[in-house]
Amino acid sequence: MRSILASWWPPRWLHLRRLEQHELTWLAVGFCASVFLLLFIVIAGQVVAGDTQTLDVRILLALRNPADPARPIGPWWLQLSGV
Repeated sequence: MRSILASWWPPRWLHLRRLEQHELTWLAVGFCASVFLLLFIVIAGQVVAGDTQTLDVRILLALRNPADPARPIGPWWLQLSGV
């Protein structure tokens, strides 16, 4: 029983040299950056195609007074800051 436990604990990645740990860290950072870039490109493509128009309109209307859509919700100074 002791030999089985010793064969899988501690994990092998804990024994990596410092350089190998840095390489794995940069590999993970590069992978995450690539995923975020791909996600950005997909969302940008949706925006350019106009597929997000309804969502944009709903968000903008939620920030307006339902009785008078020409007036935004918020204090008077907030309207001045948007000029």
